[in-house]
Amino acid sequence: MGKWLSVLIFFVLLLSGCETEELNKPSPSKLDSEKSAANQTVNGKGLNSQSIVPLKVKEADFQFIIDWETDETLLFVERKNSRSIVSAYDLLSGVKKEVYVSDEPIVSAQLSPSREYLLIHSASTAYKALLTVIRLPGQQIVFQEEIESKEVHYEWNGYDETKILVSAFYEDWSFRSYLIDIEKRSLQEMNLSQPFAVWLKQSRFLYLDWGNDEPRITAPLTIYENGNEKHVKNEEKFYYIDGWKNFLLAIAPSDKDPSKAIFLFYDHELQPLYSFEIPHLTDFSGWVIPTYDLAGKNFFIIEPKKSGEADLYNDGFRLVKRNIKSGKEEVILKSVESAPLLCSPKGKSCLTGNLYEHIIFINEKKMASVIEFE
Repeated sequence: MGKWLSVLIFFVLLLSGCETEELNKPSPSKLDSEKSAANQTVNGKGLNSQSIVPLKVKEADFQFIIDWETDETLLFVERKNSRSIVSAYDLLSGVKKEVYVSDEPIVSAQLSPSREYLLIHSASTAYKALLTVIRLPGQQIVFQEEIESKEVHYEWNGYDETKILVSAFYEDWSFRSYLIDIEKRSLQEMNLSQPFAVWLKQSRFLYLDWGNDEPRITAPLTIYENGNEKHVKNEEKFYYIDGWKNFLLAIAPSDKDPSKAIFLFYDHELQPLYSFEIPHLTDFSGWVIPTYDLAGKNFFIIEPKKSGEADLYNDGFRLVKRNIKSGKEEVILKSVESAPLLCSPKGKSCLTGNLYEHIIFINEKKMASVIEFE
């Protein structure tokens, strides 16, 4: 499973058949024994500010961190000898293991919600995308195809991770939407009027209907199912949505105070679960979406302390954890930079920074470096 509606996002996905093949896997070695021993030395306490072994990497080789594979392991990309390498790095032991190698530059990659699959977007030209999905247990390619596109945006189906919604954008910013079925190795074109849809159920999609006639700053929610579109919650207007299995997030300007945004969480039947309001910042295109991530039922967000114009704002940000089920709110850091946020599966640690170079230990409320460039 982090999509500004005002800006086209590029990312990954893939198409039809390519025969499943087994990747080369490293044989058991001394490193595996060292990893096991290192995990035992922390006595099951897991990752914390005393146990972390930062990733040491050459700055010229480092590309980007993909995500947390587990609560202690990161997936990241390096470029070495004209090859792109995806590796898993254990922050407790300092052990690195190759996961996937591409002869083409890797543009982006994303884990499926359960972290069983990894989708990799690599490209040799600006107008083609090689989309590869591997199953991490066994490091097995399960899908691979090249498609024409300038940029790619995709959404994993949290209810059935063998299905992915893909939006392929072209040079004139026209787009086509496709439904990928990994098991059937099929590609079906979808007649969606908007590109940035999220899964509402196994076969239902939700998006904001921005129309095509004139610019808007808010839009109604629209459900797409079996070729039909239906507006819902017509009395409310939103400017951003996101979705996970069992949760939908919609953001709208507050009716009570236009200088604030209201974050509304719904279940898959669009029944309200939880909401809160925070100050929001504006830019030339509308409202700025704060960086956030969801781990279980805990929603982490780096939010501004006051409202204002983004270009002129200097009143600071804070990291806050909110529980969608209980409504409990906790300030993790009173002062933090506004930067991307990526939290571990159980929400015990979060990465932040433009390169995800910092780690925040949630229970300790401490920050440290997670990357040491050589």
